[in-house]
Amino acid sequence: MNQLQRSIKIDPEDLQSANLHDETYIEIQDGWVTLRELISATQNFSPDKEIGRGCFGVTYKAELQDFQVVAVKKLKFRPELNLNMTRNEIESLKLLNHENVVQLLDFYSSPNLTFLVYEYISGGSLNEALHGHSNFMLNWKTRFEICLGIAKGLMYLNSKSVVHDNIKSSDILLTETLVPKISNQFMLSGCKDSEHVQKNDTVEKKDVYSYGILLLEIVSGKEVTQYQENDNSVFLLDKALDLHAKEKLADLVDGRLPNYDEQQASSILNLAIICTNLLPSLRPAMHEIVMVLEAEKTIDQI
Repeated sequence: MNQLQRSIKIDPEDLQSANLHDETYIEIQDGWVTLRELISATQNFSPDKEIGRGCFGVTYKAELQDFQVVAVKKLKFRPELNLNMTRNEIESLKLLNHENVVQLLDFYSSPNLTFLVYEYISGGSLNEALHGHSNFMLNWKTRFEICLGIAKGLMYLNSKSVVHDNIKSSDILLTETLVPKISNQFMLSGCKDSEHVQKNDTVEKKDVYSYGILLLEIVSGKEVTQYQENDNSVFLLDKALDLHAKEKLADLVDGRLPNYDEQQASSILNLAIICTNLLPSLRPAMHEIVMVLEAEKTIDQI
């Protein structure tokens, strides 16, 4: 079978009595499972299986009988989201394959239920690693490799004319060995508006801007927006720009780190400043960012 059957209507309010035929298959890493088996593996989209939620829907962990695990993102009903118009795009996105991008395995769409199936990443999000309540803390080497991995992932996506549009630390998942993988918000970027096709270069530079904010968050270990008791907010970018003007940008490095590479930290922080330039035309391209991080070029050369 080389194409997923999508003819069955499913009532999400009554999955147990729904007419789920075993001949409806979903593609996973090493083969196929039936639609019934996949939904059963999420315990009928039970809150106990929930592992994340966002503006497009809720993601569930699905543990299959052969010990394979996948992530199932059940999409919210959105009038402007027409998957009939974007099936070709999603089929193309299934072909994306990069070590720093979460793999889209398959999708299912009926009038009452739509979901996407992804590889399961077990290490949680970068946001949790940076700001969680555990005693675990990312060391400098790991933070640098995460910055580089995200840049490579975005460079790959942009080379395929795919944009993320607003990457955040919660969008980065970590494997057990702390390899960063860009998760799925970009999967639906083409559904937002037709201007993505007409203004792709501008949107890619928006990726660069949000990546710059992410760099500041990784190096500093601080939230992008810090809320205070007096209802005032402190923005990490404002603090970085102020320190940059005072030539004290290094003060932004996470003080909890026992040691760090000063040259790498300087490169990352200065990259963050130029990535967040208000003029998109003055921001570097993702391939240039990768070259700086890999010490193939200096910031002045880009």
